[in-house]
Amino acid sequence: MDTWIFLRGLIRESQHWGSFVTQFAQTVPGSRVMALDLPGNGALHARISPLNVNAMVEDCRAQLARASVVPPYHLLAMSLGGMVAVAWASAYPDEVAAQVLINTSMRPFSAFHERLKPASYAALLGLALGRATPAQWERTIWRLTSNHDTESVLPAWIALRQQHPVSRMNALRQLVAASRFSAPATRPANPTLVLVSEQDRLVSAVCSLALAQHWQCDLRVHPTAGHDLALDDGPWIAAQVRDWQTRITRYHASHVFHLHAAQEHMSNRAIRVNFRGCWLAHLAISQVLCACAQQPAAPVTEAALYDLIRTEVGSAACESNMPCKTIGVGEKDCGGPEYWLAWSTKVSQQEKLQLWSADLAVLQRRRNEASGARSNCRYIPDPGAICVAERCVLNLPDRSN
Repeated sequence: MDTWIFLRGLIRESQHWGSFVTQFAQTVPGSRVMALDLPGNGALHARISPLNVNAMVEDCRAQLARASVVPPYHLLAMSLGGMVAVAWASAYPDEVAAQVLINTSMRPFSAFHERLKPASYAALLGLALGRATPAQWERTIWRLTSNHDTESVLPAWIALRQQHPVSRMNALRQLVAASRFSAPATRPANPTLVLVSEQDRLVSAVCSLALAQHWQCDLRVHPTAGHDLALDDGPWIAAQVRDWQTRITRYHASHVFHLHAAQEHMSNRAIRVNFRGCWLAHLAISQVLCACAQQPAAPVTEAALYDLIRTEVGSAACESNMPCKTIGVGEKDCGGPEYWLAWSTKVSQQEKLQLWSADLAVLQRRRNEASGARSNCRYIPDPGAICVAERCVLNLPDRSN
């Protein structure tokens, strides 16, 4: 059974998840959900909120230790909670099996006016400086964070506000912690899914899009929901997570075939491995190869993976722009792909390209960490791909690939 840890955002508490906890548990097989409060919120409202996200991580870990809930954890986190999840996965990668980030934002990928839309400034400033009643406070938050017909939650929210009032000082301290947080230089080693509300009126959807592009992780976009995606369409979140986990499981199962292909391509001979029940996990997910194989296989090299990727891309044949796609290959030491390749869905299998590129990124990350090598850290945006002379190429000014 997978242990899912739910983390809410600024001045929100675990009970604000509402019925979503049940929806998630019913939709995602084998899931056990535990929703935590950040210091200063919910049952911990009397405590002082930390001024940095890393301290919030340590508090969450202490809560789980006291409850005898042991890792690995799957993290599902919204907004400020997403920053806590990213910091957690960075500081303790062995504790985090996977993370789902919802409508979050962080430096250096987004500007301040994107991380908090200017249209919300007046309303939030009024709450911070004025003497709003619990009803006025919660109605303002609801208007900023929900786009759907969810007004029925307000009585429960008002009751939570009365029961667990978040002080203005704690609200300010949480805002400071969020504004100061900067994402790690390298992308997370654990599987990451980014969910974003296209019509978020509090945080620009550009923030999540930039994050997913920079880290080359999975992204799903909801067309109508607001910032509180769990409130507006909780079943959609649960379904996305369920389907994403299913795909990851397929990657695990198929990696045996792909690894054998890499070894066969490299040595031009069949490599037979006796697993004896040992699980061979995908490099980008567990970064651990099976140590109990009876006949150890030759290691997969960066050169072999480069060769496999380019062989799979092949002719990149096309008749229009429709089948032309791009994939980020490898990883710079400070994050982002080493370069982009254009490929065609008529010729290549996306699953193979993603798998080998992820494996290549892991090998490069290990090499950079061991050598201390640094790149120019210049982020290379996805240029897109077009069909030129019946071949998919990158959409660059000189139209070359």
